[in-house]
Amino acid sequence: MLTFAAFLPHPPIMVPQIGGANSAKCQETGKAFDTICQIAEKSEIETLVIISPHTSIHPNEMTVSFNNFACGDFSAFDKADIKIRKEIDVDLAENIYKISKKMSIPTRLLEQDNCYNIDHASMVPLLFLEDHVPPSLKIVIIGFSLLERQSHLDFGKAIYKAIKKIGYNVGIIFSGDMSHKIFEEGSEFVGQKFDKEILSAIKENRLAKILETNEYLQEEAGECGYRSLLIALGLSQEYGLDKIRSKVLSYEAPFGVGYMVANFELKQTETP
Repeated sequence: MLTFAAFLPHPPIMVPQIGGANSAKCQETGKAFDTICQIAEKSEIETLVIISPHTSIHPNEMTVSFNNFACGDFSAFDKADIKIRKEIDVDLAENIYKISKKMSIPTRLLEQDNCYNIDHASMVPLLFLEDHVPPSLKIVIIGFSLLERQSHLDFGKAIYKAIKKIGYNVGIIFSGDMSHKIFEEGSEFVGQKFDKEILSAIKENRLAKILETNEYLQEEAGECGYRSLLIALGLSQEYGLDKIRSKVLSYEAPFGVGYMVANFELKQTETP
């Protein structure tokens, strides 16, 4: 059953070993991460699903990790010694795939050489959660596509249907950064406008409002979290929008990229 859901940014600079003194500039994000970690710990998850914008992306289909293990490090940020290795929950991955196919959502079970790559949009949340989840935690890494919005909504519904069938606690993180153009003045501060619209929808607990975001605005904002939010909306619709309360825990843009941390409080109506 689903016991935990959150939207998290993924700035590697927030990791002290990478960002150094600059990590302190993400102080509000760090505090919100701490809150999310406490919530995750209380939810007693055994598997964590991560929707990542930086895993393997296929334009015309969703991807679901299907190796036995996933491995990652921060070598791209000169910190190869920071490593994570997790077992993949292949049963849940296969369930997500099968349900998606039944719903006619283009989806692929993806295997990579040796070990499935944990990209930085998955690494950052996992690193901060490390001390708050069991060492035996399994993961499933999911990549969205460039398909239309409805496909992502439907995919979110499929993911929840698969989680609901599982007889243990599952959490989900929707990873994504907001606009990468917060400081740019073109198009009447398009980045700020985009972030304001998304923040408003989540603060007001009206997730469906994200569908009102103009596609041109989304494209010009230079974001990497909107499709993750579409999947979150689809999942929420299947779970029951009246049973979820969304709350923004923090928002800041110290480096010109919007970092939003949001929790989706779940009213438990399922029986284990």
